Amino acid sequence: MALAAVFIDGEYLRKVRENEFPDIFPDYSKIGSELCKRIGPEVQLLRTYYYDSMPFKSQNPDEKELQLHEIKRKMLDAFTYFEDFQVRKGRCIKVFDARGKPKFLQKGIDTWISIDLTRLSATGRIEHAILLAGDGDFVPPVLAAKEQGVKIWVFHGQSFSRALYTAADRRIPITRDLLLSIKRESRRIQS
Repeated sequence: MALAAVFIDGEYLRKVRENEFPDIFPDYSKIGSELCKRIGPEVQLLRTYYYDSMPFKSQNPDEKELQLHEIKRKMLDAFTYFEDFQVRKGRCIKVFDARGKPKFLQKGIDTWISIDLTRLSATGRIEHAILLAGDGDFVPPVLAAKEQGVKIWVFHGQSFSRALYTAADRRIPITRDLLLSIKRESRRIQS
């Protein structure tokens, strides 16, 4: 048996789902095992790492901010009870574009993914790294993991970094079939 770790950029998965498959709500507890099955029957899941941040909350939050914050808190808290599942939280900041329009950015997520991928690869804990991500910032840790002999699998939506795509050993599109295989029966936890 070969061990694999699954690294999920929660914001990326959310965008793929909302833009490409808005009618499917995944059961996050099943994602890691299903992705391992997709790369081979001999691959066993070590752990699924899920990276996300709480929504932005101002110093004097309005009702909407408080409500969004509470929904996300409940969702991420529920994830902590999944077997072989680790939640890593970043933070959300508010910036303004050139026109003064607010924009919200996650901070710390790429760093967490890079640390976990590099650490597990360097210690020889995994033979496969499965990234559900699309950000080119992951190229350096991907290359470092490959130097340790780890096979890199990238599951991606229609939008992704070409640099990450070419750095990976294997690339697998996120399909309707994949999401249906892990479809949640109820819509209790939204993302």
